Amino acid sequence: MVTCNNGGFFGVGAFSLSTVFRKSAVTQITVPTVTQTGNTVPVAKAVPNKPGFVYNPFQPNSHILLDVRGKPSGTKLIEPGSGKLFVVP
Repeated sequence: MVTCNNGGFFGVGAFSLSTVFRKSAVTQITVPTVTQTGNTVPVAKAVPNKPGFVYNPFQPNSHILLDVRGKPSGTKLIEPGSGKLFVVP
């Protein structure tokens, strides 16, 4: 809802804006199961001086970093580009 409080200067009014927040139901998202070919899952390498970021273990020459902030060491994650599993160091 937008309300004009007064005429203001040069025809430009002073407006106030109010917002109504509504509670919505939480939707649970299921993550598809991904199988890794072979027996080993690679461990990503941590980026020096950037805690919470790792190098992509499937593209070692890439400059794109993977964000693993908040994920404990040993967690298996899915690399978004290839869909393959890797382990957080």
